[in-house]
Amino acid sequence: MRRFVFRIMVICTALLTACTPTDDFEAGRPVDREELASLSAELFTKEVEPDTDDGFHTREVVYWTEGGTVYHHDRACYHLKRAENVISGSVKHAHKEGKDRACATCAGD
Repeated sequence: MRRFVFRIMVICTALLTACTPTDDFEAGRPVDREELASLSAELFTKEVEPDTDDGFHTREVVYWTEGGTVYHHDRACYHLKRAENVISGSVKHAHKEGKDRACATCAGD
């Protein structure tokens, strides 16, 4: 499942990068079948190296609340049951948001 999610993230990133406006960008330009097939083939055959710029699993999804102090590995953790606004992202993102440690309850799974 993680590999599938990672592949989808890579595809979305590649598509966003490919769609970034440039000087020769034509908004609304139709893409023919051959060009679309070429883009798809390039996206699905390219091997991508995992992000290893720090010691954390940067592709792992964790959860936290704005007012909380920890991040959670399990969205079903009972500490998040009553939370209305649960934010998700990578461990790296959680650290940037001030969540410097994992929940002791769901991290021990």
